[in-house]
Amino acid sequence: MIARTPQLAVEMADEAFNRGDLDGMLAFYEDGAVMLFGPGQIVAGKAALREALTQLLAMKPVAQHEKTHVIEVGDLALWTSRWSVSGTGPDGSPFVQRGTGSVIFRKGADGGWRVAVENPWGSAVLDSEPV
Repeated sequence: MIARTPQLAVEMADEAFNRGDLDGMLAFYEDGAVMLFGPGQIVAGKAALREALTQLLAMKPVAQHEKTHVIEVGDLALWTSRWSVSGTGPDGSPFVQRGTGSVIFRKGADGGWRVAVENPWGSAVLDSEPV
């Protein structure tokens, strides 16, 4: 299914994320997409995204976006959200993480919106080592 809006892309990707569907999630990223996996940790391209997201999905996380905002111009969109993720850490203990992040989407020739750049850590990157 093609996401016809950035908001729909996020909703569909979250559904895939919450059911642990790695391929479903990756369908919402451009081939050369870049994600800040953690402050100072850039992951680039679908192969690297697959590896990083596999580690994340092993914790059986559940994502929620509490508030979102989208600015669209032409074939680009800046999506900002306040989010939370809960799951089970590697040691078996439950965790909850919260943050404010941003995503740059690009509309493809097929009309679908996909992630080009993702920064789920928001301004936390300003306190990390230069990337």
